[in-house]
Amino acid sequence: MMAYPDLCAKLRKALARYARVAFGKDLDAIIQARGHELALIGIDSKNKRYLDICGMNPSDFKIIESKGFFDNDAGFRVSAHKLLGLSKPTDVFLLNADYFKVDEMRAVPLIVHELAHFFDQIAEEPTIEANDDENAEAILKSLRPEVLVREHTKRWALHLAHAARVLQVKNLTPHSTIGKFLDAAIPSYDRDGPVRARKGW
Repeated sequence: MMAYPDLCAKLRKALARYARVAFGKDLDAIIQARGHELALIGIDSKNKRYLDICGMNPSDFKIIESKGFFDNDAGFRVSAHKLLGLSKPTDVFLLNADYFKVDEMRAVPLIVHELAHFFDQIAEEPTIEANDDENAEAILKSLRPEVLVREHTKRWALHLAHAARVLQVKNLTPHSTIGKFLDAAIPSYDRDGPVRARKGW
Protein backbone atom coordinates (compact mmCIF):
# COMPACT_ATOMS: atom_id res chain seq x y z
CA MET A 1 0.00 0.00 0.00
CA MET A 2 1.31 3.43 -0.91
CA ALA A 3 2.12 5.67 2.01
CA TYR A 4 1.39 8.90 0.10
CA PRO A 5 -0.52 7.99 -3.10
CA ASP A 6 -1.32 11.56 -4.20
CA LEU A 7 2.27 12.72 -3.71
CA CYS A 8 3.55 9.58 -5.43
CA ALA A 9 1.41 10.28 -8.50
CA LYS A 10 2.43 13.96 -8.54
CA LEU A 11 6.16 13.27 -8.32
CA ARG A 12 6.06 10.47 -10.90
CA LYS A 13 4.18 12.80 -13.25
CA ALA A 14 6.70 15.60 -12.69
CA LEU A 15 9.69 13.31 -13.26
CA ALA A 16 8.19 11.89 -16.45
CA ARG A 17 7.16 15.33 -17.73
CA TYR A 18 10.53 17.01 -17.25
CA ALA A 19 12.44 14.01 -18.57
CA ARG A 20 10.32 14.38 -21.70
CA VAL A 21 10.18 18.17 -22.18
CA ALA A 22 13.68 19.08 -20.95
CA PHE A 23 15.70 16.02 -22.02
CA GLY A 24 13.55 14.47 -24.76
CA LYS A 25 13.54 11.12 -22.92
CA ASP A 26 10.86 8.65 -21.83
CA LEU A 27 11.89 8.04 -18.22
CA ASP A 28 9.42 5.23 -17.52
CA ALA A 29 10.39 3.37 -20.69
CA ILE A 30 14.10 3.70 -19.87
CA ILE A 31 13.66 2.38 -16.32
CA GLN A 32 11.46 -0.46 -17.55
CA ALA A 33 13.92 -1.39 -20.30
CA ARG A 34 16.66 -1.62 -17.67
CA GLY A 35 14.50 -4.01 -15.64
CA HIS A 36 14.48 -1.67 -12.67
CA GLU A 37 11.90 -0.13 -10.39
CA LEU A 38 11.88 3.53 -9.37
CA ALA A 39 11.50 4.13 -5.63
CA LEU A 40 10.59 7.61 -4.41
CA ILE A 41 11.89 8.52 -0.97
CA GLY A 42 11.04 11.69 0.93
CA ILE A 43 13.54 13.46 3.18
CA ASP A 44 11.88 14.81 6.32
CA SER A 45 14.55 17.16 7.70
CA LYS A 46 12.44 18.33 10.63
CA ASN A 47 11.95 14.82 12.04
CA LYS A 48 15.20 13.40 10.64
CA ARG A 49 13.54 10.49 8.89
CA TYR A 50 12.84 9.09 5.42
CA LEU A 51 9.36 8.78 3.96
CA ASP A 52 8.35 5.85 1.73
CA ILE A 53 6.31 7.84 -0.78
CA CYS A 54 5.12 5.14 -3.18
CA GLY A 55 5.16 2.04 -0.98
CA MET A 56 8.27 0.00 -1.70
CA ASN A 57 9.13 -3.42 -0.27
CA PRO A 58 9.01 -2.83 3.53
CA SER A 59 12.20 -4.80 4.16
CA ASP A 60 14.02 -2.76 1.52
CA PHE A 61 12.82 0.47 3.09
CA LYS A 62 14.11 -0.76 6.45
CA ILE A 63 17.51 -1.33 4.83
CA ILE A 64 17.51 2.26 3.58
CA GLU A 65 16.55 3.51 7.06
CA SER A 66 19.28 1.39 8.65
CA LYS A 67 21.97 3.27 6.72
CA GLY A 68 21.28 6.36 8.82
CA PHE A 69 19.61 9.66 8.00
CA PHE A 70 21.38 11.97 5.58
CA ASP A 71 19.81 15.40 5.18
CA ASN A 72 19.76 16.85 1.67
CA ASP A 73 17.51 18.68 -0.78
CA ALA A 74 17.36 15.87 -3.34
CA GLY A 75 19.24 12.95 -4.85
CA PHE A 76 19.16 10.25 -7.50
CA ARG A 77 20.91 6.90 -7.17
CA VAL A 78 20.84 4.54 -10.11
CA SER A 79 21.14 0.84 -9.19
CA ALA A 80 20.80 1.60 -5.50
CA HIS A 81 20.28 -2.12 -4.88
CA LYS A 82 23.96 -2.76 -5.61
CA LEU A 83 25.03 -0.20 -3.03
CA LEU A 84 22.45 -1.00 -0.37
CA GLY A 85 21.68 -4.70 -0.88
CA LEU A 86 18.02 -4.27 -1.80
CA SER A 87 15.94 -7.25 -2.92
CA LYS A 88 15.40 -6.12 -6.53
CA PRO A 89 16.98 -3.77 -9.10
CA THR A 90 15.98 -0.33 -7.91
CA ASP A 91 16.74 3.27 -8.83
CA VAL A 92 16.02 5.72 -6.01
CA PHE A 93 14.91 9.34 -6.32
CA LEU A 94 14.96 11.40 -3.12
CA LEU A 95 13.29 14.75 -2.54
CA ASN A 96 13.11 16.88 0.58
CA ALA A 97 9.63 17.49 1.97
CA ASP A 98 10.25 21.24 1.53
CA TYR A 99 9.77 20.69 -2.22
CA PHE A 100 6.68 18.48 -2.18
CA LYS A 101 4.55 21.29 -3.65
CA VAL A 102 6.49 20.75 -6.91
CA ASP A 103 6.34 24.44 -7.79
CA GLU A 104 8.12 25.65 -10.93
CA MET A 105 10.37 28.19 -9.21
CA ARG A 106 11.93 25.99 -6.53
CA ALA A 107 11.22 22.30 -7.03
CA VAL A 108 11.37 21.87 -10.80
CA PRO A 109 14.98 23.12 -11.23
CA LEU A 110 16.02 20.68 -8.48
CA ILE A 111 14.13 17.83 -10.18
CA VAL A 112 15.85 18.67 -13.48
CA HIS A 113 19.22 18.68 -11.67
CA GLU A 114 18.54 15.16 -10.40
CA LEU A 115 17.28 13.91 -13.75
CA ALA A 116 20.60 15.08 -15.20
CA HIS A 117 22.29 12.83 -12.61
CA PHE A 118 20.06 9.93 -13.66
CA PHE A 119 20.99 10.28 -17.33
CA ASP A 120 24.66 10.72 -16.43
CA GLN A 121 24.66 7.63 -14.19
CA ILE A 122 23.16 5.42 -16.92
CA ALA A 123 25.80 6.77 -19.33
CA GLU A 124 23.27 8.46 -21.61
CA GLU A 125 25.12 10.89 -23.83
CA PRO A 126 23.69 14.43 -23.84
CA THR A 127 22.61 16.32 -26.92
CA ILE A 128 24.88 19.33 -27.33
CA GLU A 129 23.62 22.42 -29.09
CA ALA A 130 24.11 26.19 -29.05
CA ASN A 131 25.93 27.28 -25.89
CA ASP A 132 25.45 24.04 -23.91
CA ASP A 133 29.15 23.22 -23.63
CA GLU A 134 30.11 26.69 -22.44
CA ASN A 135 27.26 26.72 -19.94
CA ALA A 136 28.26 23.27 -18.68
CA GLU A 137 31.71 24.68 -17.98
CA ALA A 138 30.08 27.61 -16.15
CA ILE A 139 28.14 25.10 -14.02
CA LEU A 140 31.31 23.21 -13.07
CA LYS A 141 33.24 26.42 -12.33
CA SER A 142 30.51 27.55 -9.93
CA LEU A 143 30.73 24.42 -7.76
CA ARG A 144 32.69 24.23 -4.53
CA PRO A 145 35.72 21.92 -4.85
CA GLU A 146 34.31 19.31 -2.45
CA VAL A 147 31.10 19.12 -4.53
CA LEU A 148 32.95 18.98 -7.84
CA VAL A 149 34.95 15.89 -6.86
CA ARG A 150 31.84 13.82 -6.19
CA GLU A 151 29.34 12.97 -8.92
CA HIS A 152 29.08 16.33 -10.62
CA THR A 153 30.72 15.28 -13.86
CA LYS A 154 31.08 17.10 -17.17
CA ARG A 155 28.44 14.80 -18.69
CA TRP A 156 26.03 15.66 -15.85
CA ALA A 157 26.71 19.37 -16.41
CA LEU A 158 26.08 19.02 -20.15
CA HIS A 159 22.74 17.31 -19.48
CA LEU A 160 21.76 20.06 -17.03
CA ALA A 161 22.90 22.91 -19.30
CA HIS A 162 21.00 21.42 -22.24
CA ALA A 163 17.82 20.96 -20.19
CA ALA A 164 17.98 24.52 -18.82
CA ARG A 165 18.32 25.96 -22.32
CA VAL A 166 15.50 23.84 -23.71
CA LEU A 167 13.13 24.93 -20.94
CA GLN A 168 14.04 28.55 -21.67
CA VAL A 169 13.51 28.16 -25.43
CA LYS A 170 10.12 26.50 -24.84
CA ASN A 171 9.08 29.08 -22.21
CA LEU A 172 8.48 26.25 -19.74
CA THR A 173 10.12 27.91 -16.74
CA PRO A 174 9.32 31.15 -14.91
CA HIS A 175 13.05 31.78 -14.47
CA SER A 176 13.98 34.66 -16.75
CA THR A 177 17.44 33.39 -17.78
CA ILE A 178 19.36 30.13 -18.04
CA GLY A 179 21.65 31.38 -15.29
CA LYS A 180 18.78 32.03 -12.89
CA PHE A 181 17.33 28.60 -13.61
CA LEU A 182 20.71 26.99 -12.93
CA ASP A 183 21.15 29.01 -9.72
CA ALA A 184 17.82 27.52 -8.58
CA ALA A 185 18.85 24.05 -9.75
CA ILE A 186 22.12 24.06 -7.81
CA PRO A 187 21.71 24.96 -4.11
CA SER A 188 23.76 27.97 -3.01
CA TYR A 189 25.61 25.85 -0.42
CA ASP A 190 27.10 23.82 -3.29
CA ARG A 191 28.34 26.88 -5.18
CA ASP A 192 31.04 29.51 -4.71
CA GLY A 193 28.93 31.99 -6.65
CA PRO A 194 26.30 32.31 -9.38
CA VAL A 195 26.35 30.16 -12.50
CA ARG A 196 27.62 32.53 -15.18
CA ALA A 197 25.65 30.99 -18.00
CA ARG A 198 24.84 32.76 -21.24
CA LYS A 199 21.76 32.71 -23.41
CA GLY A 200 23.55 31.36 -26.47
CA TRP A 201 20.82 30.46 -28.95
